Amino acid sequence: MPSNARLRVVAHLIGAALIGLAPIASASAQTPAAQPDVVLDELVVTGVQPGPGLWRAMAKDGEGEVWILASLVPLPRAMQWQTAQVESILDTAAEVIAPPGVQADISAGDMLKMASLARAANAATKLPKRRRLDDVLPPEQYARWRQLRERHFPGDARLDRHRPLFASEELFYEAIRDVGLTRADIAWTRVAELAGQRSLRVVDTTLRYPLAIDRKAYRAGIRAVAESQVDDVGCFITTMDTLDASLVHFTRAANAWATGDMPLLLPMELATPTPPCKPVHDRAMSFQQRPGLRLQSLALWRSAVENALAEKRIALALLPLPDLVAPGGVLDQLRAAGFEVESPE
Repeated sequence: MPSNARLRVVAHLIGAALIGLAPIASASAQTPAAQPDVVLDELVVTGVQPGPGLWRAMAKDGEGEVWILASLVPLPRAMQWQTAQVESILDTAAEVIAPPGVQADISAGDMLKMASLARAANAATKLPKRRRLDDVLPPEQYARWRQLRERHFPGDARLDRHRPLFASEELFYEAIRDVGLTRADIAWTRVAELAGQRSLRVVDTTLRYPLAIDRKAYRAGIRAVAESQVDDVGCFITTMDTLDASLVHFTRAANAWATGDMPLLLPMELATPTPPCKPVHDRAMSFQQRPGLRLQSLALWRSAVENALAEKRIALALLPLPDLVAPGGVLDQLRAAGFEVESPE
């Protein structure tokens, strides 16, 4: 199993998801329904692509304006995004509003506490008593797994030691990479680079909160996962059932974003790359959940946009597309607050 994949499953158990090392995911994310025998006949686009159109929010007097770029994950890995429109906006902008996120402030001492839990966390990702997946899966499902494993992890059978929960998550993420997509936030990475070249002020909308690691509580939570009979075979099978349909869905959305095909993109039921076993994972690790932080972070982002408009500044802001266009989402909230919003042409 690749070292970065091993670190990811260990990090799940010692709180990396809690710490918020990645931008927040959309609440509207859903896994596409199972579609057997899906043919992956849609290729991921490559080369220079125009990217999506931008929304424009304006104050009633027309002086302040915030251009909103909707980000999406995953996107084509080999795409070169043509940023001419974005660069034109940045040339006249006063600031860039970063996408929202959640970040825990953790001391060096607490980081050491987390590191001390790594060995126990790594053990908890594996099936107990040296069992393997063929010991816990029905024969026909294990045969399907072997085919998928050889497709995405050729010659590597180490995942067979992992619990179905963690093996299925690794399969899900590796399949996304294998079809030519990336879960990196391409839009924000590039915009941050362009803003730095222009020495523009970047408004940080990350919600930060103090986090103290209770090693006893974390160790007990990890032990509970290691010793529990987590019912994850069902979501493991669901992962295999829906994987091809999910890849087709992600590819079509990613291609539409890259090519700027807004009529195709906007009506889609957008989904972030969330493994079907995540609800099982979240229930197993419920001791580390912090409900409500995501909505607070979105409110912080919206406040930054409204401040720019009220103070008559020109700004470029980034937000995940599902959060922007969902019914009752940010666009609706800005309109309700009395701002005018123009959609991309």
